[in-house]
Amino acid sequence: MTTRRLGHIAILVAAAAVLTGCGGVAGPRQTVLPDPPSKAPQTSPATPVPTGPATPVPSATSAPPAAEGTLVCSGGTTEVSGADQAFVLTGDCSSVMIGGTGLRVDATQATLGSVQLSGDRNDLRAADISMLSVGGQDNTVDVAMLSTVALNGDRNSVSAAGFTALTVSGNDNTVRADSQGAVTDNGQRNTVTGR
Repeated sequence: MTTRRLGHIAILVAAAAVLTGCGGVAGPRQTVLPDPPSKAPQTSPATPVPTGPATPVPSATSAPPAAEGTLVCSGGTTEVSGADQAFVLTGDCSSVMIGGTGLRVDATQATLGSVQLSGDRNDLRAADISMLSVGGQDNTVDVAMLSTVALNGDRNSVSAAGFTALTVSGNDNTVRADSQGAVTDNGQRNTVTGR
């Protein structure tokens, strides 16, 4: 063989060794295994919450419930919430917050100061209310006398012997009162008539 041919063979062998990784000195080999997949916590499908009997949520200033579904106010703020339940309020309720869906609240035996009613399809019956605020849809309020009323939702109905001031910011609300004070209507298709 010629020297030239031997040079070509040597270059080819060296090139092949470099390309295949056999030409270098092998270093320590390190094997890296992937982390095992983390197990996501299995979630069970949502469990329905039983509706059960009415459960009033009194604030710290309210007296404890007298009986299931009955809440005795003692001058502070009283909260009532839930869905498709009936409540009876008694006592001196200076501030009442009612929030939920399908609640029926009988406050005809209570003295009410300010009442904030929010949610949908709630029904409130009361003797007198100093200040009433209604937010939400399709609520019904039947009361003897009102001082000031603010309707902020849609399709609500208020019936009273009279009111001093009414502000309506929603749509399609109906207010029936024999004695009417000042009316501010910022919505559409609202009706204020006698009872």
